[in-house]
Amino acid sequence: HDAKQEAAWQRELKGAMYRQHAASVWHCKPLKTYSNLGEPREAFIARLKDIAAEAAGDDVAKVEARYDKKLATLDERIRKAEQRVDVEKAQYSKAKRDGALSLATTLLGGLFGGRKTSGATTARRANSALQQRGDIGRAKENVAALNTQRQSLITERDEAIAAAREDAMAEARDVTEITVRPRKGDLSVKPVKLIWLPFAVAANATARPLYEPLPSSGGGAESV
Repeated sequence: HDAKQEAAWQRELKGAMYRQHAASVWHCKPLKTYSNLGEPREAFIARLKDIAAEAAGDDVAKVEARYDKKLATLDERIRKAEQRVDVEKAQYSKAKRDGALSLATTLLGGLFGGRKTSGATTARRANSALQQRGDIGRAKENVAALNTQRQSLITERDEAIAAAREDAMAEARDVTEITVRPRKGDLSVKPVKLIWLPFAVAANATARPLYEPLPSSGGGAESV
């Protein structure tokens, strides 16, 4: 054959390789990851889940850090609110003692003619004790409200963590198939050689290559 015919054969072979030798790979765009050549989709998704879990760990750490700051601030408010309850209790105890002492002084003064406390003073101290008791109730309500707020914040944090993990797993399932064809510029065909190989066909229609050693027993008449 001449060089022109050989060039035509090379072009035909390149075209056949380009059309028939494409490969399919899987691609996960969110995680910017491609499958290995020949890697099954299920195996690729399993590998993606490991990648997503690692990425989710980073996202979860960020969520936890953000909420840890909020919880620390709230815990400090709760601590101060609980201290306020203790202060109000101490003031209430003192107001009760003062009121009881004032009442006892008034009664004893009336009986024995000693020093007496005015009725207005006694009434004022009694009212002070009642007020302190109310302050205790309000301080406790504030502590309860802050604890409720803390529990809501923990729930919000847990939901944010679960959402981060679910988003990562959803990304791992976002897989598309891509057909990869060889670039024609990367294809090269070695010089094409045409070789004729002689065969002999026996009477029973079996063919035997004549370029191999003759078998020990024949299978009948042969024609080339």
